[in-house]
Amino acid sequence: MHDHADSAGTTGAGLVQYGTNADGSNEVCVTTLTEAGSFVSTGLPTDITGNEMPFPELTVSMGIGYTAQAGNLEITPRLDYYYQSDYYNGFYNIESRKSPAWDEWNFSLRIVPTDADWNIRFYVQNLTDERNITGMGLSASSQGFFSAISLREPRSWGMSFGIDF
Repeated sequence: MHDHADSAGTTGAGLVQYGTNADGSNEVCVTTLTEAGSFVSTGLPTDITGNEMPFPELTVSMGIGYTAQAGNLEITPRLDYYYQSDYYNGFYNIESRKSPAWDEWNFSLRIVPTDADWNIRFYVQNLTDERNITGMGLSASSQGFFSAISLREPRSWGMSFGIDF
């Protein structure tokens, strides 16, 4: 490839270059591409050796429940805990794209009559009402490089009813 200031107007990095292929045809390329003469960039080579993988190193999930008899009812309170360590949301280990460690407590109370085929369950998710960040993402340049953040839901509670058959 050769720079032609008279054809391109100016020369230098990032400007249009003109060249001649082996078959004599003319070729146009941009000097900012990774490979001279390419129309598709292979990107910027980056060594990610030793970087952390983009997922948590540690997750812990445990629960404890106890079933007690109260008349003709089986009552089971249950407490669950979940923990996830911090992690980078990509292979490049960018600190601003790191999801912090988080944990969550959940509770449920299940009531089952011993002489019936139905049950009722009361529950509370996210007892401490924390808005934990569970993941992050960065959109492509064609979408404006906006950040997306995933959060756990706020505290919620409810009831469920079930029938055994």
